[in-house]
Amino acid sequence: MNFSSEDLRRLSRDDLIQICGLSDGIRLYNTIHAIQSTTRLTIFVTTDGKVHNGIYLKSLTHEELRHRLIEALGITGITVRNIYLIGPNDIRIMLTNNVVLNMKNESIYSCTIDKDQEEYDLVLQSTAGY
Repeated sequence: MNFSSEDLRRLSRDDLIQICGLSDGIRLYNTIHAIQSTTRLTIFVTTDGKVHNGIYLKSLTHEELRHRLIEALGITGITVRNIYLIGPNDIRIMLTNNVVLNMKNESIYSCTIDKDQEEYDLVLQSTAGY
């Protein structure tokens, strides 16, 4: 039988047991459906220029980065409206999933917190520059 990797992912545990036998079917099913726990992006963030917080992302989404930033910086009790990345010529780039996907691994950022009425914006600037 010829199965592609997508075909194997669609098979149920019972299907794999019928095809491969009990122990191999269970082992293959568990391997295929194992949760990836590896870090896909690591960034370092500071607010004071001295102490940096390591932020480790697994899913590479702006929501995960927002959550990890708030957690690492200990900024509870406030509403973070937007997160921006400072780009070339000091433009503010809205943090999106696509921006997170294209961030360099092990980059170092300085974070400032801008208050606008009752909401806050986090602004990340690379310490390496452009």
